[in-house]
Amino acid sequence: MRANRKEFRLFISPYIRQEVQDTLAKKLKFPAARVRETLSLIDEIVMSVDPEQQGIQVREVCRDPKDHPILASTLVAKANYLVTGDADLLTLRQYKGINIITPRMFETLFGSAGPD
Repeated sequence: MRANRKEFRLFISPYIRQEVQDTLAKKLKFPAARVRETLSLIDEIVMSVDPEQQGIQVREVCRDPKDHPILASTLVAKANYLVTGDADLLTLRQYKGINIITPRMFETLFGSAGPD
């Protein structure tokens, strides 16, 4: 995995981590042990940022207000890219200099569209 090889820095916030946990458990119906294992793997390779702790908020940008904390996280991380499959975020294309792209588009930045 490219993040493990430190080809880029991967950030997560408590809000995003909770979204991942909820999606795995509720939407994908992962067993609790698999959710914990997945989150543990994520925690090993990501850097944590907390926009709430730093008083960073984003408002009235996205169609879905649940996406505002995600944009705030990109600002705190000083990210170049927000990689997402979320259509509401993707329609923005860019936010304050941060490119919003799909995972497939991000992979092409490394010279291939396939998994490593």
